[in-house]
Amino acid sequence: MKRLDKILTKEFLYQEYIINNKPAREIIKQTECNKSTFFYYLKKYKIKKEKIFINCLECGKKFKIFYCNMETAKFCSKKCFGKWQSKNKRGKNSSRYIDGRTNKEYFCKCGRKINVHTALYGSGECIHCFNKYRIFTTKTLQKMKKSHMGLFKGEKHPLFGTHPSKNTRKKLSKASLEYWQNKEYREKTIQASMLGRSLAPNVPEKELNKLLGNDYKFVGDGKVILGGFNPDFINCNGQKKIVELYGCYWHKCKTCGFGNGKRPIDAGRLKEYKKLGYSTLIVWEHELKDIDKLTNRLMEFNGDKLCKK
Repeated sequence: MKRLDKILTKEFLYQEYIINNKPAREIIKQTECNKSTFFYYLKKYKIKKEKIFINCLECGKKFKIFYCNMETAKFCSKKCFGKWQSKNKRGKNSSRYIDGRTNKEYFCKCGRKINVHTALYGSGECIHCFNKYRIFTTKTLQKMKKSHMGLFKGEKHPLFGTHPSKNTRKKLSKASLEYWQNKEYREKTIQASMLGRSLAPNVPEKELNKLLGNDYKFVGDGKVILGGFNPDFINCNGQKKIVELYGCYWHKCKTCGFGNGKRPIDAGRLKEYKKLGYSTLIVWEHELKDIDKLTNRLMEFNGDKLCKK
């Protein structure tokens, strides 16, 4: 401390810290003293940098600054500095202005407008043209699948927790009913849902398919939609004939004791087939137990002709 008393005098500190406007770290390095000791001597000699009031260039408000920062300080806050810069430092006045490249408009080959960065430093194409000829490897596709797996699940979904109002629900229900009345739209939606399930013939359908032969084709996976309904088997030889296989439990078979055997959906199905000029034969699941009797029924329906597979 005795050594520093001779170096850190009142005259020295006032000259360097206030008049010469040197920062504290430079004086500390110069004198080889500690930070705490430097500020201790400033407090001891009561040396303080004076503050003055100046007006902001943007808003005009008065704010306090140190006398040493009078040349550099011109704004009261960062917001004022940003506003002033956006007004006065645009285009040619900007420090980053080179040759007016940022002010130009750039377009893709297809005619769509593109960003300056993509035009100068990127591919020079819009997103549509860029992804058109882009080929992904199997590894990248697998990574993309994994990343998108849990992207829109639960709380991550953008519509999570939001419920539409009553008016929007009514509007949506009306619009869906109007769309559903259109036959083409109805058949397309049913076909898409059926094909999306990738249904395969079950055990009873496989047995019946063997008995029907090559004259009939299984279309119960949604390949054919007639009047909004999907038949099980359809004739391939130009005859308008359909064979429907009814499960005893699901279609309420009367003989098996599951119900009356009358369902409004099944009645509507047969009516629609009749309108289109198709004749239908209903085969119940329990009839597959007696194959001879069933083959006679199929022969009568098909005109005594059944091509075995």
